[in-house]
Amino acid sequence: MKNILFYFIILISIVSCKTNDFVEQFEQFEKQEWSSNQKLKFNFNIVDSTANYLIYFSFRHQNNYHFKNCWIQFSQFYNDSLILENKYEIPLAKDEDGWLGVGMNDIYYRRILLTPKPVKFKKGINQFKIQQIMREDPLLFVLSSGLKIEKITP
Repeated sequence: MKNILFYFIILISIVSCKTNDFVEQFEQFEKQEWSSNQKLKFNFNIVDSTANYLIYFSFRHQNNYHFKNCWIQFSQFYNDSLILENKYEIPLAKDEDGWLGVGMNDIYYRRILLTPKPVKFKKGINQFKIQQIMREDPLLFVLSSGLKIEKITP
């Protein structure tokens, strides 16, 4: 019985030792303000153009943030050519539940999937730009924002 338990633990250890295949980049806002003319730029070097990827948007804010959402304009470029441009509403709170995501003290962090289906990228440097398009300018009580590109393994 001890041998079976030992081999079971070894098997679980091997199966669970999977590397995470993602890259995440953030932009910090020193004054906790995000101006609408401040476009965040992120460069990701895509090595495997045959793989599928997911794109996540990350947003970290203080409890004093004035809205239940954040509207962003998301753009993707390859070789300085525009590939994709979309506007997204990022839900940050619900009336019945309060702030969504993870919170500690008065700081909250939310990561949300931007791509409903996995996408493919061209090999090389893919550039992404994010701009806040809220009615408040600058957008107050924002600590950081960023992107996560995650490779999907079959």
